[in-house]
Amino acid sequence: MNEQKITRWGALVCLALVLGGLGLRLYQYAGTISNYPFTTYWSESYRIYSASLIYSLKIYGQQLQWPWLDPGRSVLDGLVLLIPGTQIWMFRFWLAFLTIATSTLASVLIIQRASRISGVASKRTGIFMAVLSGWGILFFLQGPIYYHVLLGVLPVLWLFDLRKPTRTLVVILAASVWEGICRVNWFGMPAVCAILLYLLVEPIGEKKIFQYLKWPFVWMITGLLASGFTYLIFIKLTHYPVIFFNPAMHYPFFTSKLWPNIAFKPGLLQGIAIILLPLVFLIAPVIVKKFLGLHWLRSILTLGILAMFFAGSTYISLRAGGGYDLHNYDTFMLLFFIFAVYVGFGFVTFDRDDNKPAVASLYPAIALVIMVVFPVYALVRNIHSNPPELSREQTSALLAQLRDVVGNVNPAEGPILFIDQRQLIVYRMIPAVKLYQPFDKIELMEMAMANNTAYRDIFWKAIENKTFPLIISEVHPDSIQDANTPFGYENNVWHDDVSFPILKNYQRVYLNIDAGIGVYKPVGK
Repeated sequence: MNEQKITRWGALVCLALVLGGLGLRLYQYAGTISNYPFTTYWSESYRIYSASLIYSLKIYGQQLQWPWLDPGRSVLDGLVLLIPGTQIWMFRFWLAFLTIATSTLASVLIIQRASRISGVASKRTGIFMAVLSGWGILFFLQGPIYYHVLLGVLPVLWLFDLRKPTRTLVVILAASVWEGICRVNWFGMPAVCAILLYLLVEPIGEKKIFQYLKWPFVWMITGLLASGFTYLIFIKLTHYPVIFFNPAMHYPFFTSKLWPNIAFKPGLLQGIAIILLPLVFLIAPVIVKKFLGLHWLRSILTLGILAMFFAGSTYISLRAGGGYDLHNYDTFMLLFFIFAVYVGFGFVTFDRDDNKPAVASLYPAIALVIMVVFPVYALVRNIHSNPPELSREQTSALLAQLRDVVGNVNPAEGPILFIDQRQLIVYRMIPAVKLYQPFDKIELMEMAMANNTAYRDIFWKAIENKTFPLIISEVHPDSIQDANTPFGYENNVWHDDVSFPILKNYQRVYLNIDAGIGVYKPVGK
């Protein structure tokens, strides 16, 4: 069997692995799509309700304030709520679709752009390019990289053009405006992606350094200003505080997240290393043999971008509320993927090229096998069943009980506080009620983790004054947990700042352990 056939067989094996991995992912997402009325994961109630706030005039007949966290995500999420007769399964399907669609587009656009710009498309077989694109989808879903922020870089990956820097500037401007209502660590990411693409494919040649860096500098400044001003306009219109500049927010940071821990077994450093190891294997031979062919400025800037975003991602991940997974490495993962694809598969334009291949022609197939095996193996190992749901009879009985409890509240007594399960209001599964909009679960948890005493005082005063005739939430614990348990810090600050005052001033009148729902009314009423 000659080398060409071995390479083709390697690509076919990879294609089978990729298709299997994508099939498992689809199976996993399909399991999340149901018409079950109660929440299926911790933040789902907030996600649905905050999405409804964007289109509140149509949904509720009045304009309500936009959500303070991830308004861009809510803009996308809420589109499905505009469908007449929309049901909760449609919302869950829509989120799965957005996740898969944006990851697919990002992967395909990067692979196609790399092959087109470098002029090597004709040298790669269709199977090879399909495997590479499929692997990219699996790679992005490992983080995961959330769809709303990924959407902001898709225009750059699609329309970036070295020969039309002004058009690229306009695209970066528009994309950065979108990122301005998404996550703060994605501000300027459209510009950074464009700059990385520029550094990888544009040789310096006879240009002076200032001339070479003119457009990257303009793109960066424009992108940051566009994102920043958009965010400030949003803050001005909604009167929300700037969270990351708010002196009342005192987030602790836990360096223990770096190492294997009970909440995230591999730890951050080992976890991201496992994801990147196949890519390091891919690019190492090229770095050793050919990276000196890049001008020193291009090398320093490229590696500097990657190092900066790795450090920033690690820092954010250590913060309380940063989670115990790799989703805060999203910016770094996207940039490293672009870098690895261009370098590892020969898509980089070198300033000095001796025309000698960095690796044997057999190498890409071997690299692909290793790259594909890692995410598929991790997916098989970590695939889990969805949390159990109540039976149809139990669900109907619980809804009927909640309708009775809520329906017996006199609106004159004040608004009902839904800390959780606000999706029941969005989908009109319970009677229309006078709802108190602040103090949802995500907001309460965020302020508790940040030890925001001013916010806590406002919440405590409302609870002590028995402002709400009814509180519907998850079941409140009456004791703290061992700090070494998964999410021990988060659970304990929730108990101290939220559960303790509620249990002191309210009594439980209904409990459903299986659904995780508790109903509380003021003591003495």
